[in-house]
Amino acid sequence: MKNSSIKTWQHVNMHEEYDFIINETEFSFDMNKINSFLFKSITEPAFDTTSANGKFIIQIFGAVAEFERNLISERTKSGLDGARKRKKLLGRPKGSSQTSIEKYRFAKHLYDNKNISIDKSCKQAGISKATFYRIDNNKK
Repeated sequence: MKNSSIKTWQHVNMHEEYDFIINETEFSFDMNKINSFLFKSITEPAFDTTSANGKFIIQIFGAVAEFERNLISERTKSGLDGARKRKKLLGRPKGSSQTSIEKYRFAKHLYDNKNISIDKSCKQAGISKATFYRIDNNKK
């Protein structure tokens, strides 16, 4: 698409939304072909890709956004590596907790012995139906 344009009233957190604008619009946006995509903010004249200054500012915000994403990624990887070195368990715990199993037993007792529906027995036991059936299926 030649000379496609987006006009906004205000750039709210443009450096964070930059990637969204590039990836989620129907317009093809290539930093090497920035002339084919026009972005103009009505209330903020600095955000106008029809001028050299506007193109420069947009490119700077894109670089800052990419830099922030890379920093977050590096920090996350570093934190995970440190946790592994300290022998910390990472991720979701496997299996059901002891309290969930106890609640399951109570709900199962209500269902089997008191002829209460599974919905009502789960509510009384304080457990979701999904957890009830997950534990029930694992018991078999």
